Amino acid sequence: MANSKISELTELTSADSADVLAIVDASASETKKISFANLTSSITVGSASELQFTGKNNTGSTISKGKAVYISGAVGNDTTIALADNASASTMAAFGIVKADIANGDSGIVVMSGSVSSINTAAFSEGDELYVSTSGDLTTTKPTGTALIQKIAKVAKAAASGSIVVAGAGRTNDIPNIAQNYIWKGNASGVPVAVENKFTELTDTPASLGSAGQVVSVNSGGTALEFTTVAGTGTVTSVDVSGGTGLTSSGGPVTGSGTITVNLDDTAVSAGSYTNASVTVDAQGRLTAASSGTAGIANVVEDTSPQLGGNLDVQAREIDTSTTNGNIILTPNGTGFVEVKGNTNPGAVRLNCESNSHGVTIKGPAHSAGATYTLTLPDDDGAANSVLKSDGSGNLSFSNAFNVTGDLTGNVTGNVTGDVVGNVDGTELEIQTQTTAVYAAGEAEGTVVKFGTGTLVAGQVYTHASGAWVAVDADASTTTEGLLGMALGESPTTNGLLVHGVGYLSHDPGAAGDVLYVHTTEGELSATQPSTTGDFVRVAGYCLADNKVFFSPSQDFIEVG
Repeated sequence: MANSKISELTELTSADSADVLAIVDASASETKKISFANLTSSITVGSASELQFTGKNNTGSTISKGKAVYISGAVGNDTTIALADNASASTMAAFGIVKADIANGDSGIVVMSGSVSSINTAAFSEGDELYVSTSGDLTTTKPTGTALIQKIAKVAKAAASGSIVVAGAGRTNDIPNIAQNYIWKGNASGVPVAVENKFTELTDTPASLGSAGQVVSVNSGGTALEFTTVAGTGTVTSVDVSGGTGLTSSGGPVTGSGTITVNLDDTAVSAGSYTNASVTVDAQGRLTAASSGTAGIANVVEDTSPQLGGNLDVQAREIDTSTTNGNIILTPNGTGFVEVKGNTNPGAVRLNCESNSHGVTIKGPAHSAGATYTLTLPDDDGAANSVLKSDGSGNLSFSNAFNVTGDLTGNVTGNVTGDVVGNVDGTELEIQTQTTAVYAAGEAEGTVVKFGTGTLVAGQVYTHASGAWVAVDADASTTTEGLLGMALGESPTTNGLLVHGVGYLSHDPGAAGDVLYVHTTEGELSATQPSTTGDFVRVAGYCLADNKVFFSPSQDFIEVG
C-alpha cells in the first residue's frame, strides 16, 4: 500500500470480523493488530444513540430488567455486574441499566447511554429525573442523609410499558448531602470531611487581622465579628479596703507600697467546746450565742417512733434485720402502696439468689408507653402446666385455655381448639395458613416443604429429582413421577413448595370441579388428560375456581400406549 495520510484513506462504512486496526508495540518493536471482535467484546454501540456493554450475572439471583447495576469484578474474560445500592459506597456509582432480565450465570446487555423501553414507569411522569435507590431500584426522590446521590436517567414515557433515557452512568453527579450547621473541610489526605460550623449565627467576619493585643468579638448589632481592644487597661494609683459588718481594716489607702490588714471582730461567744450545743447565727453566718444542751439519743434504736423530716439516702448501704429469719415489712396506710420510682430508667425490683450472684428483675414499662394499670395476682397457685392470663382488666388467673394473636414459637402438647392464622414452622416442613382468601400466584394454605435447589416460578408445578426441583412435563416419566410441589416463590428453601392443600396457579387449568393432570406444557396442570403415545397420565388435584386448585397429587401415573 502506498504511503497515505490517515485523512486520505477510504472510510469504512460497515465493519466485519476480518477488519483490523494496526498498532505499533514500542516495547516489542513490532506492529500488532486489534480486530473488530476485540473492539466490540465488552462495549458495543447498540445504535447511533445507544452505548452498551455486556455484563455477566454471578450474584446467585436473576437481575431484572430496568435495574441499576455496577461493575463488581471479572470472571475470566467476562465483566461481572451486581445491583447498585446508594447506601453502600462499594456498590456505587451505577454503570448502567439492565436492558432485559439476566438469569444467574448468564450474560446480558447493560445500557450506559440510550433508551430502555418496555418497563413499568406508570408511577412516574414524563421528564422525571431518576436516582439510584437501594437494591438496584430507581426513584424520583433525591437520596438524603448518608445515602450516595447518582442521577442516572429520565422518564421518556410514563406507562405500564414505558421507557427511560439513561444518562449519567458511572459517576455521582450531584452535591453530596450534609447535615444542618456543618461545612466541608479538606483533611490531611485532601479528602473533604463534614465538620460542625461554630459560627452558624454569624453573617460576616472581620475585614482585617486587627492590631496587636486586640480580641475578636461580636459587634453591637450582633451581625458580624470584629477586632476590639479590651477595656480596663491603665495604671492603679490608690487601693483601699473598707471594713464591713464584723470586719475591721487598717493600713489603707495604699498609694505606692504597703499592707492593708483585715481583722474579724470578736462576738459575745466564749471560745471553747459545747455539748449538744444550742447556737445562734447572725446574717453573716457568725455564731453570736452558744450554750450546751441536754444529750439526745445515741442510737436510732432509742427512738421508738422515728419520723423522717426528708428523704432517706442509704447510699451504698443496706436495710436488713439481725433477727433470725426476720422479715422486713412495709406497711402502707389504707389504699397506699409500696412505690419503686424510676430515675433515668423505669423503676425495678430485683429478686436475687441466696448468693446474690444472680437475680430476676421486675421492671415497669418505659415512660413513652404512658402505661398506668394494676395487675392483681390469682387467688391460688394454679395447676400443673397452667399459664397466667388476664381478663383484660388486669385480673390474672391460671388457665389451661388461652388465645394467641401473633407468632407462637415453641411446642404445643395437647389439642388446639379454635382458629390458627399464620404458619406452624418446622425445619423443612410447615403448615401454612392465610388471613385472606388465596387469590394470587404462589399463595396457598396447606403443607409446605422447604428443601432442594433450583430457581422457581410462583404458581408453577415442579417435581423433586436428585435434590433439585424441575418443572413437570407429561412428555416424560422423569418429569411426571416423584414428589410434586407448587412453587410459592423463587426460592425452594425460603418460599417453599405446597405439596398438599389449596393453592393458586400461575395459569388457568380448567373449570371448577375438573380433575387436573400433569400437562404436556412445562410447569402446568390441565383438565385435559394427556393422550399422545409415550405421554404420562398423573392426577395432580382438582380445580376449584379459575386458577385456584386443591393440590393433592396421586402417587400413581400411567404411560399412554
